[in-house]
Amino acid sequence: MARTKPSANVAPRRGPICFDPNKPMRPTRRAVFGADNVELWGYPSRGGIVVLGNAGAADIEFLGWDPVNIPLSRDDNQEAEDEFCKSLLLLGAGWYDSEERYEFLVNIAENDEEALLQVRNGDVPMATKKERLWVRVGWPSGSTGFWVAEFDNTVFGPLFYEPQLPSRSGQVSLARNMDEKCHIIESLDGSFYPSIDDYDGVGFLRAWEHKYHGEIGPLVAV
Repeated sequence: MARTKPSANVAPRRGPICFDPNKPMRPTRRAVFGADNVELWGYPSRGGIVVLGNAGAADIEFLGWDPVNIPLSRDDNQEAEDEFCKSLLLLGAGWYDSEERYEFLVNIAENDEEALLQVRNGDVPMATKKERLWVRVGWPSGSTGFWVAEFDNTVFGPLFYEPQLPSRSGQVSLARNMDEKCHIIESLDGSFYPSIDDYDGVGFLRAWEHKYHGEIGPLVAV
């Protein structure tokens, strides 16, 4: 006999859970593992994405993480997520207009023919100096200051004639802690700043103070 109402001890049957193809998926990835590098992603409330490429052991230590158990998903609390984004910026992360823009820049750096053709044809703007900047930051123990090395990244092609990266730039990734990272950055002719307020470089380290617009368009909320 068919029931006309749910039993007191049986939960009502739920309807089917449907996927809405018109509703965009909310990006959640925190750590992106490549063949030889790790990227850390943040999702600021103002929009866009904050990405720290080539994160090393010193950066993981700075964030207070266990390198064996790196978080894989974004924080559900947006205030906490914003604080994480600020920490990434202090490590030299870039703040990109959108995930799509960031992926396009990655394709340019990897000499993707389709992406390069779009730039040559003027369909998509080439990387701005901030977007293509190579930045490494070290925060020494027992100090309020920090070390920064910044170079224009020539992997974006022959359109730029800035100084190339130092031949030892990859040594930064070998640092086991922030003090070692600072020594390496100093050896690359990096600059020391007594405080974040003194920073006058090209990178995004102080972007949280003033950035409300993207590099080539609006900051896209994700």
